[in-house]
Amino acid sequence: MQQHINELLAIVNELQLLGAEVKDMDVIIYLLMSLPADYDVIKSTIETLTLDFVMQRLLNAEELKGEKNPDNIVLLSQVTT
Repeated sequence: MQQHINELLAIVNELQLLGAEVKDMDVIIYLLMSLPADYDVIKSTIETLTLDFVMQRLLNAEELKGEKNPDNIVLLSQVTT
């Protein structure tokens, strides 16, 4: 696995040296998609944690903007159950 990650990071570094913008999310998606089937459970867990993290960050940002909407909380509970 470490070799696979190192190869991916080497490609990312080469792309960045050529001036390409490579976002972390792009690297995460490529890494997860490149894993064999025996990593499916782990991939699913990582995707879930990432989704929860993103949703929480969005809700936090919304709260900071003072745009709280009770409907968003209902939607969040529907997605996570």
